[in-house]
Amino acid sequence: METQLISLGLSQNQAKLYLYLLRLGKPGKPTDIAAHLKLSRTNTYKLLDGLLALNLVRRLNDGATFAYVSEDPSALAVMASHARNEAIRLERQVKEIIPGLKDTYNRKHQPSTMSERVGKQAIYKAHILHTKKSTPLYFVRSRFDIPALGFELMHKIRASAVEKGISRYGITPDTPDASKNNDLDNKSLLTRTWIEASTYTSPIEWSTCGDELLIINYSDEGSVITIKNQDVADAFRQLWQITNNSLRKDPEYKKMPLLAKRKI
Repeated sequence: METQLISLGLSQNQAKLYLYLLRLGKPGKPTDIAAHLKLSRTNTYKLLDGLLALNLVRRLNDGATFAYVSEDPSALAVMASHARNEAIRLERQVKEIIPGLKDTYNRKHQPSTMSERVGKQAIYKAHILHTKKSTPLYFVRSRFDIPALGFELMHKIRASAVEKGISRYGITPDTPDASKNNDLDNKSLLTRTWIEASTYTSPIEWSTCGDELLIINYSDEGSVITIKNQDVADAFRQLWQITNNSLRKDPEYKKMPLLAKRKI
């Protein structure tokens, strides 16, 4: 039983003292308690004060001396409740600071890498690996994606992100073959910002997720550059936000899209 009391937060001597009074069944004087437990009187008083604060003992005064008697052990349930609340509070605090600490760790301990691969399958695999990070994805779409990869492969890429529950934020060109289906966008966790097709005509698509930036080239046989670097990924997200805010502040933006009509 002493071990269980210690696990609840009592010190070893507090547990011994409480059990002694509990089994004594009557008030005990500090001098007698100290002698029985082989403790100093000073330490005994400190232990009794601690048990008083926990409502596990009660102090009696007969006018000349003090005596202490054990209280109902139900007070231990209150102790457990306080301990549980404190554990919940600490857990919340840890969850709040972990992202910042993890970000610092990744910046200082994770090596930066850059690789380039060629071909449609390389682009497809890069997209699938990209979305394993389970963090929001920001991209600037090129209108050459479907012509280069085909609708089926692009659908698999998008479905992979949806299956993982990844929120996507895209700047997409307003073209006749672009999707115009708000319900589908909502279901696929896509927030779309439109841009006139003539504004961005490059075959290069940009995408960042977590600490990774993809630069996809849809011209010729296609290629993808993967940069794994937290600072680079953060820089792209900032540029994305600057572009996004600028587009949406345009008074004419509320009319967008003008050309998109594909429903799937």
